[in-house]
Amino acid sequence: MDAVGIVLAGGEGVRMGEETLSKQFLDLGGVPVIVRTLEAFEKTGAVGGVVVVMNPNWLDHGREVLWQRNLSKLLAVIPGGATRQDSSYNGLLYLSEAGRRPRLVAIHDAVRPFVTPEIISASLEAASLHGASDVVVKTSDTIVEGKDGLITGMLDRSSLYNGQTPQSFRFELILEAHERAREEGFAETTDDVRLVHRLKEPVALVEGSPLNIKITTPEDLILAEMLAKRLFKD
Repeated sequence: MDAVGIVLAGGEGVRMGEETLSKQFLDLGGVPVIVRTLEAFEKTGAVGGVVVVMNPNWLDHGREVLWQRNLSKLLAVIPGGATRQDSSYNGLLYLSEAGRRPRLVAIHDAVRPFVTPEIISASLEAASLHGASDVVVKTSDTIVEGKDGLITGMLDRSSLYNGQTPQSFRFELILEAHERAREEGFAETTDDVRLVHRLKEPVALVEGSPLNIKITTPEDLILAEMLAKRLFKD
């Protein structure tokens, strides 16, 4: 298999104010958020399969929700780890140990349901050429540094970007980056690209979209519901 998606669904939904449902299962135009995300991978010709890495507390529920959907590329729903870094590594290990090591892998947040097949394909193409890629959008805001309630610096926004996902890699490179981090006791990242950057390997920038939002807060969900009415034609 040339390329596989790893979709990380580890959230508990605490910041959403939801006590009984994790944010990846929230309703978005009549369909769970995570299903919307997986549908984008279904439509991406460059991707041959998808592994979902699920918060262990929601594993049974997640499998029940996903396996009843017509998701032809879904390979497995596996338990995640204590951190995002652990969960990414679990996804890579599953592919390796199951004999499904692809040439490329795209790692994506389950709660970014507005990613497009075009963004996923561009991310994988850049990773194929350069080894790794990060989907980004240029920041439109002034970025300031601060300490103790005071501004300590103002950054030049012309060279600043907001990171999104997917982040795509040659499989062997990202697996090496994770294993090196574990050997060296580096467990502080919430970003797979940073692990590759630690190896001083190049990471290509791929243009994302302002619509490729991450649903984290109640305000994000309000915006997502508005976008869903315009973008999803179910």
